[in-house]
Amino acid sequence: MNKNNPPKFDAADSASAMLKGIKALAELCSEDGACQKRKADLGALPLLRHILLSDDYEKLAAIEAYDASRIREVQDKNVASNVSSTDATTDPSSVRVPPAAHIRRHAGRLLTILSLLPNSKKEIISDDVWCKWLEDCASGRISCNDLKLKSYCRLTLLNIFCSESPNARKPSDEYPDSESEYKRNCPQFGDALFLLNPELPLEVHVDNSGFGILRVSRDNCKEDGSIEDPGSETANSVDDAEAASKSVPLMDVVFVHGLRGGPFNSWRIADDKSSTTKAGLVESIDEDAGKEGTCWPSEWLAADFPQARFFTVKYKTNLTQWTGASLPLQEVSSMLLRKLVAAGIGSRPVIFVTHSMGGLVVKQLLYQAKLNNYDKFLNNTIGLVFYSCPHFGSKLADMPSRMGLVFGPAPSIGELRSGSPRLVELNDFVRQRHNKGFLDVLSFSETQVTPIVEGYGGWALRMEIVPIESAYPGFEELVVLPSTDHINSCKPVNKNDPSYVETLAFLEKNFKLRLKREEP
Repeated sequence: MNKNNPPKFDAADSASAMLKGIKALAELCSEDGACQKRKADLGALPLLRHILLSDDYEKLAAIEAYDASRIREVQDKNVASNVSSTDATTDPSSVRVPPAAHIRRHAGRLLTILSLLPNSKKEIISDDVWCKWLEDCASGRISCNDLKLKSYCRLTLLNIFCSESPNARKPSDEYPDSESEYKRNCPQFGDALFLLNPELPLEVHVDNSGFGILRVSRDNCKEDGSIEDPGSETANSVDDAEAASKSVPLMDVVFVHGLRGGPFNSWRIADDKSSTTKAGLVESIDEDAGKEGTCWPSEWLAADFPQARFFTVKYKTNLTQWTGASLPLQEVSSMLLRKLVAAGIGSRPVIFVTHSMGGLVVKQLLYQAKLNNYDKFLNNTIGLVFYSCPHFGSKLADMPSRMGLVFGPAPSIGELRSGSPRLVELNDFVRQRHNKGFLDVLSFSETQVTPIVEGYGGWALRMEIVPIESAYPGFEELVVLPSTDHINSCKPVNKNDPSYVETLAFLEKNFKLRLKREEP
């Protein structure tokens, strides 16, 4: 290295370093309370505030883009005049736009994690500018197009605008012997959960009778972080309290992705609509289909079914041990069960919408809820939607072992092998709850082979991931999706697609049935 002429450290390099650092901090502190406290004590919050509210990297990106355009102009002139362009030292194609949106996303994740700390709550809630930015981002009043960032902002607000009583028990990493988790004043929203409709007004719990949810605004928030009950004598009016109570969502819908999926990507319509076109829908695609990248639960379902809050979860899944860490099915389910209960999910009716292995994760989750006395969570789970769930195993899970030692199957994938006794046991458990009238079920099945490995010249390894005999659990309705492969079974083309119509009808039916049961 030439000390007199060090390499240029541009905006992209700076942004990349910041992104890696923030991402690493979030990963380290995700499940480590001591790490969270240390980072907060060392000044993480002012750093996160600056990252979220400032536009440092956008400005640097604009400067670099301008420089690149000037270089291109010089090169074009040189070419036109047959002059060598070697003096134009920088190739504009090498100028990279800093990943500012990704930095903000991981900063939002770390903020959500730290917002569970009492001192962090006080620091954030005392900053009116920061709170307003979080609210504006969550509600879409400013240019926050990243769905994860919007969710992190809303969950941070939910965490800070609820004051836990001094004697309330803290969430445990172990299973409690009772429903004591639901008796805390405040839900605890960690980073495994995302809100699919974060534009909903702020909701917090204000009494000790369980997670009774009430909508409030910042005007109801006191300086100490506690909440003024809009129904109290000091509230603006009785009408406000009645309006707030009527607008409270009465049901939770939780989306659980499958193998190699993600909390948002799994539920987007396909970029290439031709690959997901179902028979009979071709004529209406251009008119009714969502724009590229549409997350249909947040953009379609939230509007068509406003009676519910919509959540989506994330967990690690990989096909082989070569592609990253992956937890066994039971560990994934245990982690998600703790996160869901801590967030108050299960305190009201809940329906799970799952794709692929996500269906098995939820079945295992319900089984563990039964074993560990989460009776309220279990009894309030009133419906399951399965998109291409391998109830009795998948051919894909058999593939890594057939490839020998080169591709060792990930732990969670090995449990999906065809004929697994564990899968039969889980299915029998869900069948029993359905037969007793506790649980409604809707299943979808794919009909096309799915490309697994792309090759040269259009060659690809294709296979039927979940055959119809495995997609059908043996009870309730099965919807066969024509011309649909495994990946796209949970990606409706438009609102007339059976994979959307049937799910919406399922939610509406169970919502009405629940209301009838609760009538005096």
